[in-house]
Amino acid sequence: KGDVILIKDGGEYIFFNEKGNIINKYNDYNPENLYIINYFYIDNRLSKTISLRKMSWLRKWITEKEQYNFNYDNNGQLINRNMEDESGVVNSYLFYDNGKLIKDSTYTDYKFKHLLVESFVYDGELLITRNRYDKMWSRGNVNDEPDFTRKYIYFYENGLIKKEINDEGKDLSYEYENDLKGNWIKQKKSNGEVWKREIFYKGDDISLYENKFEQLKKELSSSNSETNNNQDPASNNEVAPEENNVSEQSSTPQKQVCYDCKGTGKCPKCSVPQRVRYKQGETPNDHNEIRLGMIVCPQCGGNLMNWGSDKNKSCYLCKATGWQNCPKCNSNGNGQHIGQCQTCKGTGYRN
Repeated sequence: KGDVILIKDGGEYIFFNEKGNIINKYNDYNPENLYIINYFYIDNRLSKTISLRKMSWLRKWITEKEQYNFNYDNNGQLINRNMEDESGVVNSYLFYDNGKLIKDSTYTDYKFKHLLVESFVYDGELLITRNRYDKMWSRGNVNDEPDFTRKYIYFYENGLIKKEINDEGKDLSYEYENDLKGNWIKQKKSNGEVWKREIFYKGDDISLYENKFEQLKKELSSSNSETNNNQDPASNNEVAPEENNVSEQSSTPQKQVCYDCKGTGKCPKCSVPQRVRYKQGETPNDHNEIRLGMIVCPQCGGNLMNWGSDKNKSCYLCKATGWQNCPKCNSNGNGQHIGQCQTCKGTGYRN
């Protein structure tokens, strides 16, 4: 409500233009995992997002880039969003009935395959039920692994969720506090969780946050330059430049830094600290750990247990080990250069 130009949502900052479209995001709540996201539009319709993420590895930094593309039908409804990089692909397909989204199906194919299907039921204009189906598997027949189905029921008041019945049948109620414009700035759940956000309107001074975004953009774009005009580069013939980092000691022709490891020579997946979760009450507590050739299990996060309705059972994906083979350097468990970048063979250079 009103001419919103910025929302500070926890540790995430979301910028809006005069048309109410999101143009930028950044976070600063985790200094070891920073990101910025640029939004690009054609004819006031989201065309793509480009994100840069910076993660720390000891005293070195690794920057990853992701680009999502958005495709629409003749009615202007989003029907597909996709992302593809050297690690795999993510494809989502959306389906509608009378202009309302009724199904969102996302398939992810990296080392592990993941199918997520969400379906939606409405009462008039209000979403009242969301059904969520999860299926994750690695090798072998997809039917060999269990799946998960969850159902959430919502109750609204003045456009805000006031009550939720989760997949375990438990009630969760919401209370809100609003600012003078009528936008909520504090949300309190009946389980004790509290979420706060700060909203800035046209005329408010947001230069501090704009400067922070530019600072992060400059830092993250040192090896991945991107435009910030919020128009798709294809619409004005702008082309994102190639990486131009070179070794200071290289001779002509100059070597080009490896795009995958950003010159570290290390595997970008398993050579960075990973957060390992432990069950409540166990020691050691959650901590960061590096295991070359291994990644923390994406299903259990390292605590050996499943989640959701089967959270008291041992994790089926990692067989209760908490770890999986690194998809980059040790996918079959017999990698020849474990912990090293497979693109440059540990040299740090593309040529």
